[in-house]
Amino acid sequence: MPDFPAPRVSARPRIVRVFIASTVEDMQEEIDVLTNTVFPELHRRCRERHVEFLEVDLRHGLTAESTEQLDLVAISFAEIEQCRPYFVGILGQRYGWIQNLIDPELVATNLWLVEHPDKSLTELQALHGALNDPTLGRHSFFYLRDPAYLDSLAEERRPLYEAENPEARRKLDELKERIRRSGLPVRENYANAELLGRQILDDLWGAIDRDFPADATPTTLERYAAEHETFALTRSAVYISRDEHLAAIDLHASTDGPPLVVKGNPAVGKSALLANWAKDYRVEHPQDFLIVHFTGSPSHSTDHISLMARVIGEIKRRYRLPEEIPETSQKIAARFPAWLAAAAARGGLIIVLDGLDRMADHGDALDLAWLPETFPPNVRVVVSAKPGAILTALEERGWPTLHVDGFQPEEQRTFVHEYLAYIQKELDTHQVDRILEEPQAANPLFLRALLDEAVSSPITSEQTARIEGCLEADTPDGLYAKILARLERCHDTWQPGTIGRVMSSLWASRMGLHERELIELLESWQGPLPRAVWSRVYQDLQPLLINRSGLLGFLHDAVRLAVETLYLPDAKARRDAAARLAFYFASQKTDDRKIDELPWQLFKVEAWRTLKDCLESLTLFWRLTGGPRQWELREYWRKLGTRYNVVQTYEDVFLRHQKAGPPDRDLCLILERMAGFLESMGRYDGAASFYHISLEIREKLFDTDHPEIAVNLASLAAALRGKGEFKEAEPILRRAVEITEKTRGSDHPELALRLLELGDLLRAAGEYLVAEPQLRQALAIHRNAPKLAHLDIAATLGSLAAALQSKGDLDGAEAALREVLDIREKVFGPEHPDTAACLNELGALLAAKGDDQAAAQTFRRALSICEKSLGAKHPDCAVSLPGLAAILERAGDYEGAEPLLRRALALREQSLGALAAARAAAS
Repeated sequence: MPDFPAPRVSARPRIVRVFIASTVEDMQEEIDVLTNTVFPELHRRCRERHVEFLEVDLRHGLTAESTEQLDLVAISFAEIEQCRPYFVGILGQRYGWIQNLIDPELVATNLWLVEHPDKSLTELQALHGALNDPTLGRHSFFYLRDPAYLDSLAEERRPLYEAENPEARRKLDELKERIRRSGLPVRENYANAELLGRQILDDLWGAIDRDFPADATPTTLERYAAEHETFALTRSAVYISRDEHLAAIDLHASTDGPPLVVKGNPAVGKSALLANWAKDYRVEHPQDFLIVHFTGSPSHSTDHISLMARVIGEIKRRYRLPEEIPETSQKIAARFPAWLAAAAARGGLIIVLDGLDRMADHGDALDLAWLPETFPPNVRVVVSAKPGAILTALEERGWPTLHVDGFQPEEQRTFVHEYLAYIQKELDTHQVDRILEEPQAANPLFLRALLDEAVSSPITSEQTARIEGCLEADTPDGLYAKILARLERCHDTWQPGTIGRVMSSLWASRMGLHERELIELLESWQGPLPRAVWSRVYQDLQPLLINRSGLLGFLHDAVRLAVETLYLPDAKARRDAAARLAFYFASQKTDDRKIDELPWQLFKVEAWRTLKDCLESLTLFWRLTGGPRQWELREYWRKLGTRYNVVQTYEDVFLRHQKAGPPDRDLCLILERMAGFLESMGRYDGAASFYHISLEIREKLFDTDHPEIAVNLASLAAALRGKGEFKEAEPILRRAVEITEKTRGSDHPELALRLLELGDLLRAAGEYLVAEPQLRQALAIHRNAPKLAHLDIAATLGSLAAALQSKGDLDGAEAALREVLDIREKVFGPEHPDTAACLNELGALLAAKGDDQAAAQTFRRALSICEKSLGAKHPDCAVSLPGLAAILERAGDYEGAEPLLRRALALREQSLGALAAARAAAS
């Protein structure tokens, strides 16, 4: 059985929430050091490993009045449980505030509280956070301040730092002694706040480093997979399965055929069906290759280019394919079918695409032109959509469908009992019967949301009232609107409008928002936000949210729709929400989060000048052009292109950067990155200009024969070739060859690459005789390399074949193409589209030699591969048809040739449009 690499998708969320337990008045210096120095540093280190860090200090920002009004014990316990296992306790000489009345429901679920009456909030936090469970020792830390610290204080300040009274001193001494005996890490007698800060930084980072080591930092692909797995968990916790649905998908997964379309009204359980089927299938078929993509969670998953790039990346990882993932959106879309064919040839693939109706309106996403109409054998596809234009387009393809509807009456009751057991809550029989009387209960999402809302109160009468209020709603989004309205009323006492601001911000975000970001956004609107108040808001909103390793988003589209209805009823409100996010992220340091959100928000609000200024940031530019997200930058500039000149913009950026200091190697790298980006935009003039400047700088920095100069020369020559300036490019490329041979040696692969580039250039310029020796020398280097580079050999042979054919050496060209074919069959497989492309080239050559019989067989094989791997309606099938038709015409079989040409025309019209196809046929 093949040894396929397993993706590193950790079940552990990459979140570190640290609960801080301390008194307040006597700890202000410590709090300042932690807030201003320690926690920002931990946040920075964690972000480098794609871990979200958040400290939870509930006493921060509280007034004496709000301390008395809030149930801080209940809030603390809820936060401690979400922070586990991380806990920090800091004790001085004060015992702390005591909450007079503790919620009876909290006592009922934490019976040990009965044994600890009249304990301070700080002690209760220490007990619940660490002391009651010493197994948390690797993540729980206590720090005891040196009593001598009081001697350094002015006389008038000492009362704030001393024990409140003798009884408080006794209780604090007992607590400290219990901490010492617990076996948990304790640092005694820290002398000042700065020393404490260093100790906490070292201890917490040691624990975080063990949990999230640097060598286990997930790749972008692994992070995306983890986000989809997290979403799947929200749909599979409690699921009432239907055997006929699961059996239908099982049957589809085990047989070849067109994709299966799962359809049904919103929120009836399509995602839950697919999430649970995938979970069971992976258990039963652990060696099978399954990709599940939930459109809309995370938000960037709605982009069809990102979807295809993710599938391509998974295929490359699974089968260890040598081909690099395409960097441009056009190449991703063009090569997507070929990657599917590669997977089909190596063992197969099952793709589940949930919620295609949620695709973003970008490019050709909504007309589904990017989604192949036919898939190669051994690639099975399941898609889902709700009624609408996308589902209609899927059904028009003639794909089989599976209809999913809501709960049957017996399923409703089963779900209620299982879900209540899962969340460890209860409703009485009369309440359950009342819920199940109404038709809305047949909708799984409506029923779940209603249950969450009802049990959020421990009081039976209030539960009943909430049930009745919920049943006034007809749809899940209507129900969520009612829930949000109730939460608004509850929280208006503390911070009016907080719920609406939080949910509007989440609605406007592209990827979702981190808890820290939401807190900072709220504070930017309404001033300092007591942490305990935020905790109440967050705990109440959690049933409506999903947490993907720290990024918060909506649990379901129904929540999004409710937010639109309540808070964002018109275009102005939505634009304002996006503008607030843009303003917030503009003030942040440039990191992945800023790159995710800021340009996109500016794009949404059509702030074109500000977007241009944003894209001028060298840090942002460098990050976006350094990986698979380069297409995002191109999409922004395509929109800006009618208003601003991209070449002039980056020339201005370069000039400003140049003034910052003397030219150096870093400046050359920036110039070359800019040039490469402009090439991808088709702006070869600007690219050539930047390569020229970079070359001038390098020639001043290095010897004239430095290897970096050769690379720079080759890039410049490529840009000039793109402009059609072959004569200008040739001497530049010849100089690159000379430098490479001198510095690398006559048998180095880099020299082979330069020779191939020179041979290709000469061939394109029509100098076939001069091109041939360059290509043969490159080929000899590849053949003599210690490790054969098969694809490099194939590329060189392909260019050599073209040169030989152009100069009339058809036999030599045929021999070269047959070797290319042999390599592609070995590397890609005999049924791969790239193999078919080589066959088409060989077929054309055989026809040129007059061997029509062999040419026809070759064209037919190429056509068969395309039909099997890409589908009969794929435009690549049109490549073989004219050659076959020409052979039939020469044989006088005009009736046989006509349908082939008509089919080729139809495929080109489908791909290019009728006018473009007519022009292509005329040419």
